[in-house]
Amino acid sequence: QQAIDYWTKAGQRAQSRSQNQEAIEHYRQGLAEISQLSNAKNQDAKMLAVMELGLTVPLGVSLLAAKGYASPEAGPVFDRALVLANTVGDPATKFYILWGMWAWRLVRSDLEKCRQLIADLIDVANLLTKETGDTSWVSEANFAPQVVGYYAGQFSLACEHSQLALDHLVPDRCPEHLIGTGQDVRTSVLPFYSMSLWPLGYVGQALERAVEAIQIGRSINHPMSLSFALHHSVWTMLCARRWDLALPYVLEAIALAKSQGFTLWIASSTAHHGACLLHTGKPQEGLKLLEEGFEGFIATGGCCAVPLYMNWIAQGCLMTDRKADAMNWIIRSIEWAKEHDQQDHVLSDSYRILAEIQAADPTCDRSKVDETFEKAIAIAKSQQAVSWELRARLAWSQFRQQSSLPDLDSQSIQNLVDRLERAQDSPDWVDAQTWLANRKP
Repeated sequence: QQAIDYWTKAGQRAQSRSQNQEAIEHYRQGLAEISQLSNAKNQDAKMLAVMELGLTVPLGVSLLAAKGYASPEAGPVFDRALVLANTVGDPATKFYILWGMWAWRLVRSDLEKCRQLIADLIDVANLLTKETGDTSWVSEANFAPQVVGYYAGQFSLACEHSQLALDHLVPDRCPEHLIGTGQDVRTSVLPFYSMSLWPLGYVGQALERAVEAIQIGRSINHPMSLSFALHHSVWTMLCARRWDLALPYVLEAIALAKSQGFTLWIASSTAHHGACLLHTGKPQEGLKLLEEGFEGFIATGGCCAVPLYMNWIAQGCLMTDRKADAMNWIIRSIEWAKEHDQQDHVLSDSYRILAEIQAADPTCDRSKVDETFEKAIAIAKSQQAVSWELRARLAWSQFRQQSSLPDLDSQSIQNLVDRLERAQDSPDWVDAQTWLANRKP
């Protein structure tokens, strides 16, 4: 039993420093000791179950951090932990197990199962808050529906849960919860808040939240949390076409992920680097990195970012005159969203890119191109996604102008521009202003 206690503490020390591979080895050594004890006579089965639970939960968290949230090893570990928790566990331990099970299924895009786990997670959080008066459980729990809302394209709902998480935040409790979830809730909630604000047109707030998350990540000396903040905050910058703002953070993310051996973040940051290069004068090099990062990402089992990366690759293929490849990639993106629980967070932009690929064919059916742009706009409207709608309308207007077709109604674009918040540095805002200025009598 002393050996088990030693391996448990050694794992916790390694995990607190984000040395997750070392932590995994320590926790597995402890579990091996328990397995040997369980075969011996006169052992207290309940005591062994408690010790096993104490090793199993952090093992699952370390696996998520070291090998990616969709690591096939992590799922069975959390399933075993839940069996143990239902027998000998307390509500706090069960909370972290449910969080881990949710995270594992999220990255595999099983959003419906995620919603079921979220209901249990919030119930446990409310119970713990009622028993202890500690609202931090509610803060930690609301991160889960925030993320699911974003990936489902329910950006307003995601923002509601973002604000709930921040309203109930207890900063002094973040380090303790970090051990149970593997990441600081502030560096988790703020980036997804940013990612959800941008489609809704809150451009200035979105970029501020993104930078704030990175600053907090740098301040807490926890590499996993900083990697998470860098990865997701950069998404906002790239979706906003702020390649200049994103690139230094991308390079920081690559260096950090490589130094820590974070397989998932190495892959995603490689893709992000490619996206920056693609749009800053190095399209061939950027597309190569994008495809390399994408392959690395899906090798981890990750699904959530797949439509976004496919969209970027499709755009890169179109920019480098690989039109057939561009069409294949964008069709794959749209089909992926349909097949993976309606993962609709970039679906409007998928149809915008599809329309641009169709329009690049000199023999295209212009009415079908119009229909595809209309589909992109309809999806954006249904999501209240002002930013996605503006981008689609501007692309559509350019197509019609190049095709010598009647202009679109300028008032619809003016209305969208008026709804953007602090967007003067946004390329979409600049493009819209230029378009409007050219149509003034």
